[in-house]
Amino acid sequence: MSLRTRIAMPLILLSASCSSYGNAKPLDAIPMPADPEKRFEVWSGGESWQLHAVRIDGDTLRGVRWWHEPACDSCQVAVATSAVDSVRSLAYDGGKTGALGALIAPFAAIAFLWIALANSD
Repeated sequence: MSLRTRIAMPLILLSASCSSYGNAKPLDAIPMPADPEKRFEVWSGGESWQLHAVRIDGDTLRGVRWWHEPACDSCQVAVATSAVDSVRSLAYDGGKTGALGALIAPFAAIAFLWIALANSD
């Protein structure tokens, strides 16, 4: 196993305890205009997109994938509002996140220690 993989695995495990999408709402329940930095997960026909800078122009929902700048016009995703199944917003799930973090933390600490000892040769 490469050093990069050894370092990435604990980080992936730790990142799993940060947040999740929840609060599924119909499209008309989302306040518009939405904050450009607020992330949404838009579902349509079994496919999802994680977007921010979400807005509704007529009968089209437009947003930018979360890793692009909100002002990026060429990065936009457009979905007909009639095709949108649901919209979920990023939410921290309180106790679940804390419990998952507490469960993962000891394993991550052991993994980091193991990586440090394995590379100290």
